[in-house]
Amino acid sequence: MSKKSIISFGSAFILFGLTAAIAAAPSAKIRIACRPASDESQIQASIKDVKADLAKDARVELFDQAETAELVVEITRCYEKSRTIYEAKSTSRGTQMYPRSEVCQVIDAEIIDHGMRTPISGESCGPVNFWTRAAASLAKEIERFLDSNEEKLLLKRPDFPLIGAEYRELTKELAKSLGIKKKKGVVITAVAPGGAAEKAGVRPNDILIELDGAEAEHSLEVTRILAGRAAGDSLSLVIARDGDKQTISLPLEARNDGSK
Repeated sequence: MSKKSIISFGSAFILFGLTAAIAAAPSAKIRIACRPASDESQIQASIKDVKADLAKDARVELFDQAETAELVVEITRCYEKSRTIYEAKSTSRGTQMYPRSEVCQVIDAEIIDHGMRTPISGESCGPVNFWTRAAASLAKEIERFLDSNEEKLLLKRPDFPLIGAEYRELTKELAKSLGIKKKKGVVITAVAPGGAAEKAGVRPNDILIELDGAEAEHSLEVTRILAGRAAGDSLSLVIARDGDKQTISLPLEARNDGSK
């Protein structure tokens, strides 16, 4: 097994046999493509509205072709539904509840993540027709998905460069189990034998302070920095070890060099 097939994710090394490459320059942005499930006019219009909202998210890079994206949003249906709401009004007989009908615009979609489909919906209800608000609601659902899955998506990239070590966000419990006084940051929990990190002198329990001058208090920050680099790039690490800071440089490795 090649050390270059090892990538840090969560609390254990995960092995990948990916050989495909995403045809895009290194970037920490999530590559998203939006596509319609049919030629229905409202679906086409909603695609444009959703893309306009997603373009405001600094984590997102929009792609026209699903083949070059790592996340695909497929809008499957646009429809209207009615609902009844009750409003309280004061009368001579006290407070009374009166029904009122509203029309809701609903956009159904699926988030396709490496073959896994997650259904989502956006809707807008009110006395007037607001498909743009329904699109904004759908975009919020996509952003919530990113909130939970951004780091996982970056780590799944075939071209994600490796440092040859596993890292985790430091918690009080992890710090206690490792005997580390520092209570926050990103800790190296394992080093791949013969990898770039080991050769550069990185050790388990080292705390990552900075990567190329950028602070790294959270594992997502480390992953974003790495996602913006390419294999072969030199990375400067500032680490804390036994209360002292050290600066270490190492070359980033490719995930898959074709060996087994």
